[in-house]
Amino acid sequence: MRLAKKVFLGLGLIALVAFALSSWAGPANGTLVEMRAYSFPSYEKVEGIEFFSGRSEYDAAVKDARYEFRKLIYGSDNLKVVAYSTSRRSCHLTPSP
Repeated sequence: MRLAKKVFLGLGLIALVAFALSSWAGPANGTLVEMRAYSFPSYEKVEGIEFFSGRSEYDAAVKDARYEFRKLIYGSDNLKVVAYSTSRRSCHLTPSP
């Protein structure tokens, strides 16, 4: 009876550990966890930006409505990975006569 109790407890512990590990695992490879619009920080908060751009150029680029900039979080090797995506917004063109 004592051996059966030990076996039962051992199997229960293995099942508990397996459940815990599976619930702690990160997202599967390629799984998109989150996608949202990216909000650019103000010019003053970007360290070293003055080497690359002036305030007016930075503000114009950030406010350029022709482009969308997104922050993506996806799964890779059970880790969450952050990526950024930019694309041109679709525009509705009217055909020429």
